[in-house]
Amino acid sequence: MLKTRLDASVRLGRDALYPVPHELLALLRSIRVHGSLIHATKEAGISYGHAWGLLGRWEAITGQKLAVLTCGQGTGLTPFGARLAGIAEWLEPRVHERFDDLGAELARYLDVPVEGEKQRVLVHASPRRAAQVRSYTDLSCNLGRVPRSHAADEGRKEPV
Repeated sequence: MLKTRLDASVRLGRDALYPVPHELLALLRSIRVHGSLIHATKEAGISYGHAWGLLGRWEAITGQKLAVLTCGQGTGLTPFGARLAGIAEWLEPRVHERFDDLGAELARYLDVPVEGEKQRVLVHASPRRAAQVRSYTDLSCNLGRVPRSHAADEGRKEPV
C-alpha cells in the first residue's frame, strides 16, 4: 500500500490569496524568540535584505505591520505578527488527527489490487456484527475502531 501524508498550507491576502512561505514563519518565530532581526535571519538561514523584503511583501499582502524595529532595542513583533508566527502551533492540534484519518483514507482509496490479488473491502461494523459477517463468509477481518472523525461525520457516537 502506498504511504500518504496530507499537509496543511495557509494562504492569506486581502484581494487575492498567497501561500505563506515557511521561511516567513521561521523568521517571525525567530524574531519572537531573539528580539533581533539579525539573529533571526541567521537562524532562519536567509539574508538580512531578503528578510526585509519578506516582511515588506507580507505587510503589503495582509495590510498589517508584522514587525517593529526600534533603534537600540531590537526588533519586536506586532500583535498580528505574533499571531502569524504562531500559525503552526494554532493549526497543528486542529488538523493533525483529521489529516491523519484522511491520509489513511486516501491510501485505501489509492490501493488498487494488483491483477490476481484479492480485493479489499472496508466495512465499518461493531465487533459483534463483524463476527457475524465473518461466520457467514470466507472473509479475513481486521477489527479496529472507527476513527472519531468518521463517527462524528456520520452523526453517530464512537463505538465502545
